[in-house]
Amino acid sequence: LDAPAAMLTGPLPPADSFPFLLRERHPALHAAAAGVTHAERMARVRDIAARPDFVASVQEGVRFGGREPFLTAMVGVSIPLWQGRKQRPLAEAAALAVEGARTHLADLEARLGGDALGLLASWRALGRRIEALHREVVPLADAAGASALQQYRAGTVDLSTVLDAQDDAWRARLQ
Repeated sequence: LDAPAAMLTGPLPPADSFPFLLRERHPALHAAAAGVTHAERMARVRDIAARPDFVASVQEGVRFGGREPFLTAMVGVSIPLWQGRKQRPLAEAAALAVEGARTHLADLEARLGGDALGLLASWRALGRRIEALHREVVPLADAAGASALQQYRAGTVDLSTVLDAQDDAWRARLQ
């Protein structure tokens, strides 16, 4: 019966380590962090798509009829003049998506951290309550049971009073 009290009043991790423990173990935070990474990569892709493309290639060809083979070198630049109208807004939207994903992650961390600290406070309050119960109420209930038993032996109370006192002592231990 004393094991739950020892478990609740034992050492707990410090309160400032809970956000770290949450970040390590909570699946929603892992998903939100993956969302941030995805948004950052999409923003990078959109930003790269709005830039000019440089192309360099070399081709080799064979001619029929006894003519010599040839070699062709090409250099090109693709400037997104028409696509720029579409790519720039997509890049800006992707940057806003990154900001939204980071805000969502920070909000989730704060909310879960607050919940964890609230649970920690409840846990500690419950531990103090159980400790007080075992320190104050259980000894009083035991003393009342012993007193009722002595009064029964003296003949001043009946057996039901002794049984009620013992029941109260057991209920105090089980709380």
